[in-house]
Amino acid sequence: MGGPLFIQRVSELVYDFGHNARTNRA
Repeated sequence: MGGPLFIQRVSELVYDFGHNARTNRA
């Protein structure tokens, strides 16, 4: 269900989301 590409996309979204949240808090 999905595959490496799906996992890579999700990882990117999660990383980007965390980065944005950290930047907004600073």
